[in-house]
Amino acid sequence: MIPWLRDDPEALAQAAGLLAAERPGELAPSLVERADRLESDARKMVAARVGEPVSFAERHLERHLVTLEVPAQWHPFWAEVGEAALDEAGAEFCLCALTDRPVLALSRREGVRGDLSGWARYVTDLLPGSAVVDQTADAVVLCVPGLSDQPAFKDDIVRLLIEGAHLLES
Repeated sequence: MIPWLRDDPEALAQAAGLLAAERPGELAPSLVERADRLESDARKMVAARVGEPVSFAERHLERHLVTLEVPAQWHPFWAEVGEAALDEAGAEFCLCALTDRPVLALSRREGVRGDLSGWARYVTDLLPGSAVVDQTADAVVLCVPGLSDQPAFKDDIVRLLIEGAHLLES
């Protein structure tokens, strides 16, 4: 078994330096092998767990939102598994629910336009106690108290997102 980089600060610093210098070809073969295996495992997990895409209209186009329950061991990689879910389902938007946490991550496929912050604001306005905790141009992370206690709550949030799809127009 290849040791985790987090357990070897020197190897971690070296790998980070190579990646920052845009020289991934110089990484140790064992690291590349592990990364490839993790990516393959992530795609298998996504294929087994991804939900059926939900269709909605936005800008007079048919769009699709897919959901994915992300198990704890994949929480740090929610962005990557979300991207894999978009590919697997052929959707434009993905809602990742981090299992056993009150966290949702809403993302969009690269190149797809839409105001995710407006969409997230709509959800947080309608769900007392929920809040945006992080945001980039292509993703919004929400904390939704009670999410992990009520499995059907995620379906309510998907319904809210679909009802507020007009807010994606920027």
